[in-house]
Amino acid sequence: MPESHLRLIKRCAEFKRPDEIVDLKKSRRGVYVLYRKSPGKDAYSVVYVGLARTSMKSRLRKHRLHKSGQWTHFSVFEVWDNIRDDEIEELEGLFRHFYKKDPRASGLNLQRGFKKIKKVRENDLNKWQDSGLDNTDKLPADSTAKRRAKQKPKTAKPSLILAGRVERRIRLQATWHGHKYQAALRKDGQIRFKDRLYNHPSAAARAASKKKRNGWTFWSYRKNGEWISLLSLRR
Repeated sequence: MPESHLRLIKRCAEFKRPDEIVDLKKSRRGVYVLYRKSPGKDAYSVVYVGLARTSMKSRLRKHRLHKSGQWTHFSVFEVWDNIRDDEIEELEGLFRHFYKKDPRASGLNLQRGFKKIKKVRENDLNKWQDSGLDNTDKLPADSTAKRRAKQKPKTAKPSLILAGRVERRIRLQATWHGHKYQAALRKDGQIRFKDRLYNHPSAAARAASKKKRNGWTFWSYRKNGEWISLLSLRR
């Protein structure tokens, strides 16, 4: 499988016409941009930068309904399935912050500041001294960070259970609501699905089905000509 080119962005489409919104699947999450094209020129002014935690298509349809005439084209940047909503929000907020004081920027975005950037602002460059800490030592005090910290011991254990259970990389498959999914189990116990590595079979199953699933029964592997539940490797 090809390696991912970017950590956050899965794929993008740029400078599309409003009538092309219909081609976008509803479940795509990410950041989108609205532009106004200069007549007779290959130039696009940014009108609005927004985020979609569930569906960029739904957001674009609303903008087409309520902001009709203010923009002519759009771009969409889909994030990977394991990117959290607060990470999308930070990405979108940073984009808006870039042109917050640009007099040419549209007023549609200017009323929306990115307050969190103030917490990391230090304009005196002489005070930029490394304290020996990395970004994992001072995580934001929110429920998402706390929940992820509690889950760390749980994600390491299943990886050890599967590590060494196969002598070489084997193919996995699953069927969910009529759709077939393929993955691979590595010797180190990690599961690769769509260019991403998962320590737990259930995490890979959730990435595929978009629902909480028991990964041990969700995935199967081929043995002696038959597809057997991954649960057999756990015993």
